[in-house]
Amino acid sequence: MSTTKDLYGVSRVIPTTAEKSWGSVVTTLLSDICTGLDGTTALLATVGIFKMISTSTAIAAGGTLTQTHPVHIVTGNGGAVTLSGVTAITAPANNALLVLIGGDNTNTVTIPDSGSVAGLNGEIKLYAGDILVLVYNTTQGYWCELARNN
Repeated sequence: MSTTKDLYGVSRVIPTTAEKSWGSVVTTLLSDICTGLDGTTALLATVGIFKMISTSTAIAAGGTLTQTHPVHIVTGNGGAVTLSGVTAITAPANNALLVLIGGDNTNTVTIPDSGSVAGLNGEIKLYAGDILVLVYNTTQGYWCELARNN
């Protein structure tokens, strides 16, 4: 009996072990891939690759960002803001990847190098087009910087 998973708005049929002798490991892997990609990526049909889905997020001064997408385009809500020094970004599952992109040159977002983002290479202020790439490490208990451009 096959398993059906949605990916990019299309139901995909994944054969089970009995149907194709794939083994439970491959069947489980394909199912997990469909589950993991759906809702976080979009297929670029013209080139046959996928991209991460983004969302625009306005954050209040002293606020906390909750990751809802792999990419957040961030702006200050009503002006330049600095996120909370304790919980600038909420803690997700281990090894979660987060890309932050500055969305405005006036309503900038400053992320302190403390608390939930203590793994930064110093504080960062995101202007329009600036990018910060983070990974969450449960052993450390905070987001760690992988790369930045600003």
